[in-house]
Amino acid sequence: MIGRPAVANDADEVALIERVAAKDRAAFDQLYRIYRPRLKRFVTSVVSNCEFADDVINEVMFAVWKDASRFNGASKPSTWIFAIAYRKALKTVQTESRRRTLLEEADVADPEPSLDVIPEHLVVRAWLERALKTLSPDQAMAVELTFFHGYSYQEIAEVADCSVNTVKTRMFYARRKLKDALSVN
Repeated sequence: MIGRPAVANDADEVALIERVAAKDRAAFDQLYRIYRPRLKRFVTSVVSNCEFADDVINEVMFAVWKDASRFNGASKPSTWIFAIAYRKALKTVQTESRRRTLLEEADVADPEPSLDVIPEHLVVRAWLERALKTLSPDQAMAVELTFFHGYSYQEIAEVADCSVNTVKTRMFYARRKLKDALSVN
């Protein structure tokens, strides 16, 4: 893809983070271009709303810029960045949940468009997205990192700051919820 520099390995990303810690704007730009697409998909799966994803990504990358010197190499750079993203996304989910509750109490509802006027591929996509929204943020994070980013359960446990068994449990219940949500009766 033009305009999106590739990073060959974790060592290259560590070097980029070290340059970001030294406030090298070119390094930050390169890191941003590498991580933005990955974070977009991940954050959207956790917050279940594209509208908030860009704000969360900007908060994540600002935290990376500000705190790059705190990266100690104990994990992969991607694990460190996704852990930041996960925490920021959870905070957004909590805030949005409170806002939605207030709107529901005020009896404000968004009307849904009729399925007759929506193309079929968008209906299927909406069906899948609706199923994914049935997952808790923790379950959505585990599914996203497993299936779309190829993370191991150990790596997910590092991102979520929990045990591997907790990740396995989240995946078990996520699969069950998705099976129920996607079943056609």
